[in-house]
Amino acid sequence: MRMERSNDSHSLEERERTAPIAHTRVQLGSARQLRSLLHGDLSELAPLVHKLREHLASRRMLRKCTQVGRYCRVQGKVYVENRGTINVGDRVIFHGTAVRCELVAHPGALLEIGEQTFFNYGTSISAHRHVRIGARCLIGTYTNILDNNYHDVEDHTQIPSSRPVIIGDDVWIGGHVIILPGVTIGKDATIGAGSVVRSDVPPRAVVAGNPAQIHSRQPRSGTSDALESAE
Repeated sequence: MRMERSNDSHSLEERERTAPIAHTRVQLGSARQLRSLLHGDLSELAPLVHKLREHLASRRMLRKCTQVGRYCRVQGKVYVENRGTINVGDRVIFHGTAVRCELVAHPGALLEIGEQTFFNYGTSISAHRHVRIGARCLIGTYTNILDNNYHDVEDHTQIPSSRPVIIGDDVWIGGHVIILPGVTIGKDATIGAGSVVRSDVPPRAVVAGNPAQIHSRQPRSGTSDALESAE
């Protein structure tokens, strides 16, 4: 599940609308596979065993987290440094294959991840105070989320104060995005690849650039469409 740049702006907008739909179908796939297996379709056995292995890997890789939800999966590797609190919701997937994913909570910090969120490889999240990522988010390759800049711009010996980063539900973040301290991203927002987000992003906004600027707004949640079609 890779998120790549496209020279065709129309196809980029189409992927922005449909990415949450594809993610929801992935989450619903296991139940359909299990039903097929129980009805005698042995072709579903190997994929289910593969998912079981990923679930067992999550138990090992995420063992340093404070709380881990049900049916989480790890593909590849995840590095966890927990000197605060790290809570991971149900059915979260870490795709740390080419490069591991990183979760770091410094002393007294809180890092929260909502259910059914997907992290692509190279994602790095560092919480000194509070980082919250909502449910059903898609996080692209090499995304960097941090609530502290580590060094003051004028005096490099000083560590600035931390400011919480809050990311709402159903947010899609493209590859190589940097989300800086103090940013709040609203529900259903889309962050284009390579963006540097320095200020708040409204719900359903599509932003891109350095610094990230609003390009358009999405009329409704793609995840809501997916749930309706699944019914």
